[in-house]
Amino acid sequence: MVYGNIEKLLLILALLVIFLAGCGGVTTPVSDETQIRNKIGQWSAAISAKNWELAKSCCYPGSPAYSATEQVEAMLAPYSSLYTIWVNTTVYSVNIEGNEATTIVNIHTEVCIVDYQGGCVTDDTGLGTMTLIKNRGEWYLYS
Repeated sequence: MVYGNIEKLLLILALLVIFLAGCGGVTTPVSDETQIRNKIGQWSAAISAKNWELAKSCCYPGSPAYSATEQVEAMLAPYSSLYTIWVNTTVYSVNIEGNEATTIVNIHTEVCIVDYQGGCVTDDTGLGTMTLIKNRGEWYLYS
């Protein structure tokens, strides 16, 4: 009987914490560097999930990054069921100047053909740069 009351009390306490989590008025703003790292991670995860619309939404419309993402989509989307893809982008540094940021990154990709033993191809770009721009408070991959 005591355990049942403790479980109910814990459930009520958990719900109270969830409902009050937004109260208090103090929020810590996310730094531009964190937003940039998150955007690059979101783009990489979207490519890995073959979510081409999400991947393109991480890019500034009409930018070289947007065009490159469209080209990758055009090459890979028709064969979506035949492969898996994993993209991991390591960000080594972020340099922000106003509404433009330059990052030093390495992009590691692995593409595997489904049901084909040894059918994986991996690639590391080596160190390169990605440029992001900030528009209306949000960062987007540019090139």
